Formats: sequence, C-alpha cells, structure tokens
Amino acid sequence: MAFNQVIRWPAWYYGPGGSSAIFNSLEEVPEGWFCYDDRDKVVEPGAPPLPDSPDSWAGHSKASLIMALRKAGHKIHANYSPRKLFELAVETGSIPGYGKPSE
Repeated sequence: MAFNQVIRWPAWYYGPGGSSAIFNSLEEVPEGWFCYDDRDKVVEPGAPPLPDSPDSWAGHSKASLIMALRKAGHKIHANYSPRKLFELAVETGSIPGYGKPSE
C-alpha cells in the first residue's frame, strides 16, 4: 500500500481470480487481497512464489506479511525488511502453514 494513501472504509479490495469485495476494516481483508492502487500485486493460485527481493521474502510479499502480522495483533515497524517480517510472522504463527518452531 502506498505510504501517502488514505483509505476510507468501507473500501473495495481485489483478490485472486478477478474477485473483489467491499470490506469495512483492514481486519476483514483476507491475506493476498489488495486495494485498487495495489491490485496488480494479487498473486493467482498456483503462481510461482515471489523471489526474494526488497519487497518479498520466502514467496510472501512485504504487504501480505504486514497484513498477516497486523491481523494477528502484532505491532511492527514499517522499516522492517521482508526477511525480518517473515521471521516474526513464523515465530508468532501469523502465516497459515507455518507454525511456531519447535523447541
């Protein structure tokens, strides 16, 4: 999401398969859904994972990691790298399919 973008709720969000829906808050927005300006970041099911880059880590975009952490109620810093966000999400069990590491 753009830093200077203001979102007013309810808002349209776009997801895989050309789907779209109106949501009343960020907490309602499913992982992998994006606002109008970022709709080109929607990843279709079966698409190859994103390569590691300044905007993604382990196949997860920075935006989706931030959304997963916020949805789970975790505070994050906007300047965290995608790797740091991914590690935090795995550590806290915020990403489906990744659990807390066994101790």
